[in-house]
Amino acid sequence: MSARAAHPKRAWQVASKASHVGHGDGVALGRTCVACRRRAPAATMVRLRSVGLAAAPAAGRGGYVCIAAPCLSKVVAQPAALCEQAQAQLLALVGLARRGGQLLHGLGQVGALPRTTQATVLVATDRTGRAKERLAHHAAIASAARLGQAAGLPEAGAVAILGGRLCLQAAYWLRVWYETRVVEQRGVRDE
Repeated sequence: MSARAAHPKRAWQVASKASHVGHGDGVALGRTCVACRRRAPAATMVRLRSVGLAAAPAAGRGGYVCIAAPCLSKVVAQPAALCEQAQAQLLALVGLARRGGQLLHGLGQVGALPRTTQATVLVATDRTGRAKERLAHHAAIASAARLGQAAGLPEAGAVAILGGRLCLQAAYWLRVWYETRVVEQRGVRDE
């Protein structure tokens, strides 16, 4: 086994549910992906911690992985768990955006957003008809009831988190969600 290869006996989990996107210290620091060895800013990667090592203390034993399906498939043992965590983060950010006045909801309002508007758009998986056609290019992450619950509404067919830090965090977690879905759907892990 080469020194550059990811350790085969380690199981990796996401280190923390808190996103480090937008924090000043994580943005400038370069980190190395444990899968491909590419260096990138920490804010563009997923922080992992090693589990299952008896001699390893919890703090300081971890690494970073690129948010790309090939890298995630090499090191994430349970992509479904990471996908669920990313979905939970997205739904939590919907609630924060609602409380901060940075959330648009409803198919009409979200569908009418100009393409130049900085926003992260999330739509319901159970949308139908015209809404399905108008918002087909956006990520369907949860049911209308679950998306609405996150937004403090009975149902929401679509929401948009507008500009700023919450929008960037949502875009980060949306990419993690998407890439882990790709890994899940492939069902293939590189050994």
